[in-house]
Amino acid sequence: MKKNKTLGKILSCILIVSTMGIMSSCGEKKDDSKKIKIIGKTPLENSFYWEVVNAGASAAGEELGYDVEYLAPENEKDTEGQIAIINKAKEDKADGIVIAPINADDMNDAMQEAKKAGVSVLTIDSKCSLEDMVYIGTDNYVAGTIAGAEASKILTESKKVAIVALTEESTLAVRWKGFEDAVASDSNINIVEKTYCNSDKATAKQQASELIDKYPDLEMICGVNQTTTLAICEAVAEKGVEGKVKVVGYDASESEIEYINQGILTGTVVQNPYNIGYLGDKNVADMSDGKSISKIIDTGTTFVTADNINDDAIQLLIYPMGK
Repeated sequence: MKKNKTLGKILSCILIVSTMGIMSSCGEKKDDSKKIKIIGKTPLENSFYWEVVNAGASAAGEELGYDVEYLAPENEKDTEGQIAIINKAKEDKADGIVIAPINADDMNDAMQEAKKAGVSVLTIDSKCSLEDMVYIGTDNYVAGTIAGAEASKILTESKKVAIVALTEESTLAVRWKGFEDAVASDSNINIVEKTYCNSDKATAKQQASELIDKYPDLEMICGVNQTTTLAICEAVAEKGVEGKVKVVGYDASESEIEYINQGILTGTVVQNPYNIGYLGDKNVADMSDGKSISKIIDTGTTFVTADNINDDAIQLLIYPMGK
């Protein structure tokens, strides 16, 4: 891939940026090294999404002269693991931490302590509940409304829908709230059940299978992230109800793209993970240098279906590093 050319195309996307600036509260650097820690939710080998985030962050680090390291707990439930990584980054005197908090509250104390120690900190992918914390990524409520609006167009028969969610405390809870608000405009759409898989793929798959059995005229099951989307697709395929039970989800891993081409995944809300990583790294470096940055940078979403998946712009979004 020609990195600079690809970056130029990606960064030409329209970003919705708040006018509310924020200054870094960091003190002096502890040493001469320049280190940024990217703290995701799962190991790279478990998620194409985080691979792409890391690629964007690494590209920015190379441009800016920062050493970038991706770190993550074992899974999306491991809040203690994520807290330990934050504390270790602080002890290692990192210049910046770019973190996707697993939930809105549990990492707050560790992030505040890192800031007090002179580390610049911002969030990506999901927000925390700290009002002064910078956020770069998808507006997850808007992403949910996009999924809901598109689902409303797709539903034509029983209009019975089920949602396989993560946990009630998840930072992505606003996604299913946005979905519910969007479909509420059609009084004929009935969300018959919402399950919580506790961020476990096997559980999500089992729940999807049980929903198919429980509601014979179920028309759609919606996931809320890559894990739940893939689990639902697997259940639909194994039950042999592709086409009958439609699936709407999130992200664009290779497996999800295959499911779109097979007619199992009806549509997916695709984020811009490369831009999330690139802008996260770039902005935390600016914070470390004492520059003013925007408090919120929305990197946008696109609804991808079999009808548009081969469009040039969609291909670039899905494969920012090339096939």
